[in-house]
Amino acid sequence: LASKIGNYNIQSPVYYKVVVSSSLFPNVYNSKTSALGFKFKSGYIQAYKGLQSDIPLNQRFSSGGSNSIRGWNALELVPEFTADNVQDLLSIQNFTLQDFNALFSRGLTPGGFFIFEGSIETRNRLSESFGTAVFIDYGNTWISYKDVQWKKMAIAAGFGFRIYTSF
Repeated sequence: LASKIGNYNIQSPVYYKVVVSSSLFPNVYNSKTSALGFKFKSGYIQAYKGLQSDIPLNQRFSSGGSNSIRGWNALELVPEFTADNVQDLLSIQNFTLQDFNALFSRGLTPGGFFIFEGSIETRNRLSESFGTAVFIDYGNTWISYKDVQWKKMAIAAGFGFRIYTSF
């Protein structure tokens, strides 16, 4: 639309990114100091003009870190490159071998175009300032929703202490 109105020649891909996230906190403890929570997130990116491989790396999906799957470092969970999906990149998405080499020679994480992740967590306050949390996180990112395999789902469980402050 911008190229038609302003007579611009847009060289970058035109794409849409859909992310759905939801949280649920059922009142199972019947307490003001403890809570059980469920978190779910799914997203999809699709180029409808231009090459999918030209979608900026910072717009792609990755998982891991304190607000995602806590058993992995931030942005650590990205699609694995195998002979099969490299071939998919080279043929289906017009992703050239030069693009592939450029990404990895610069040490960039390519990110995925489909994400699925969630969490189950219980938080219990021990005092006004201290509490505990027990969690199970799950999910991953893939090049396409067609690549989702349950055996490739990352799962992390843990226990932690929480400090509550006034800021």
